[in-house]
Amino acid sequence: MFRFMPAVRNQGKCGSCWAFSVVSALEYWNAKRGKRLQFSEQDLVDCNTRNKACNGGNPYFAFEYIKHSGISDGRRYKYAEQRQSCRKSQFPSILQIKRFCTGTLNGDENALKSVVANYGPVVVLIRTSNTDFDFYKRGIYDDPKCGSDKRLVDHAVTLVGYGTDSRYGDYWLIRNSWGTSWGENVRKLRFINNN
Repeated sequence: MFRFMPAVRNQGKCGSCWAFSVVSALEYWNAKRGKRLQFSEQDLVDCNTRNKACNGGNPYFAFEYIKHSGISDGRRYKYAEQRQSCRKSQFPSILQIKRFCTGTLNGDENALKSVVANYGPVVVLIRTSNTDFDFYKRGIYDDPKCGSDKRLVDHAVTLVGYGTDSRYGDYWLIRNSWGTSWGENVRKLRFINNN
């Protein structure tokens, strides 16, 4: 499925990972169904008033927005790395979702694997501050400072799969929004979850 995805995009200095993670999940779900669509992060940044544009946000509110207002074509409503006035009337929605699910799995990694295997990618929140996550290049990322305190999460990513390594054991594959120079094979990070 990776080969059908658009290249990883870069949120730049705008704190819009919440928008990028949601758009990435939607694009994966559509690719899985044979539809190669590109959705607009800028639509979410400009028009989704429940989030704080470049000052952070909650993926839940982005999904709510798409459920009620739809989302525009990313090839037309292009990303600007800053909040602008909402231009939804110029760039109508190309997708509206009927429903979405949220939940906390409380460390149940088998349940999370089941969700990914049966439904596809999910948006997850992780901690990147006070870690060496920014400098990740390749291999399996394992940072003991990551911790399990849910109050410390500060970044949204799209969990696209999982695997097992003979040396490190189970790991997660994620899609980040920091451009093509960050991470392994452009599209994924191998990430161990110890908590």
